[in-house]
Amino acid sequence: MVSKIKDNAGLNVIVIPNAEISFRHGLHYSAKGDVDFLTELSCLYNLKIAGIVNEKDSPFHSTLLPLSILELSHIEKESIKPKYKIYSDVFFRFLSVVNTRSFFYLYFPFSPLIIILPLIILFRRPYALYLRGDWQRKGWVMAIVSKFFLKKAKFVLCTGPLLLKELNALNIKSEMVVPMTNILKNSFVKKNNYKIHSLGRLLFVGRLTFDKGILELVDALNILNKQGVNFEMHFVGPLDDNMKYIFEENLVKYNLASHIILHGQVTDNEQLSFHYANADLFIFPSHHEGFPRVVYEAMAHSLPIVATQLPYIEVLLQKGDEILTVPVNNAYELANAISRGLKNEKLREYLGNAGNNIFKELMSLLKSESHSQQVHRYIKLL
Repeated sequence: MVSKIKDNAGLNVIVIPNAEISFRHGLHYSAKGDVDFLTELSCLYNLKIAGIVNEKDSPFHSTLLPLSILELSHIEKESIKPKYKIYSDVFFRFLSVVNTRSFFYLYFPFSPLIIILPLIILFRRPYALYLRGDWQRKGWVMAIVSKFFLKKAKFVLCTGPLLLKELNALNIKSEMVVPMTNILKNSFVKKNNYKIHSLGRLLFVGRLTFDKGILELVDALNILNKQGVNFEMHFVGPLDDNMKYIFEENLVKYNLASHIILHGQVTDNEQLSFHYANADLFIFPSHHEGFPRVVYEAMAHSLPIVATQLPYIEVLLQKGDEILTVPVNNAYELANAISRGLKNEKLREYLGNAGNNIFKELMSLLKSESHSQQVHRYIKLL
């Protein structure tokens, strides 16, 4: 049995994020929300971050991470490191980390944790999990293993009501985390005018990747264009290298280039709020999702939403009709839903107000603490 931690003031806390840490010009970078959380936590504990460091530029990692980094593996800019080599690095380097008097806070799911968590348990070290996504998506074997890890955790913070519902049966010390985004904490925009722009402004926020449903969205835009629907599609987020060619090829093939505006990655909160406030419909055709942060952000801005039928979205609905939902990977249904939303001002007003009310109720369930304060509250009880 793990001994009780009595002196929290001198406690070493090691955080293992579920994304690679960017490294360029001798400095480490990560996502702004993660940096804010880690920086605040570093004021409470002797904090170190253990992770996989990658020299390749990432548009998501634009914020300097001025904290101590324990490299579990290092991927050079021009190289492709085999997964077995990364896992081998993680195993041997983490052996020197786990044999310390530390508390571990791990983002979950994250593939290398299949190596890290057994070592933590073997060395009888205390740990907690930050559950950020669908932990049952990778097959029944991993689901069973994940259940074991979740049960053994000292506490689990998660990113949505459906995850919390699943966790309550596994670990009584489970709680929804305060979203790691200032735009959610500070934005309750009650929209008063749902009149549409001369060109209906459609908005997508996130990575432009295959699993975000971008190709189906382009197909749906092609259908709308053929139907004579007036629109402009605003994409806020980086275009993934793996789909750049086919995305641009489809824009040319469908003659959609004049309807598409690519804004790239936007990290400034005011600029991001501007995009939400000036859109007519928010489009979210993702194939799977753990914490649909951008859906919450759209709700916070009273923006009507068209989204795919995912469990982590449908659990937000109270009446079932506060979001126009469509089947995953179905361009025709997506086009029909977008067309409905653009043509019906009363529907847009209903969807916008209903979504905003759902968001307010969800925020009222969260404690008035930051993510780091939630972690600190639980660690003090150990």
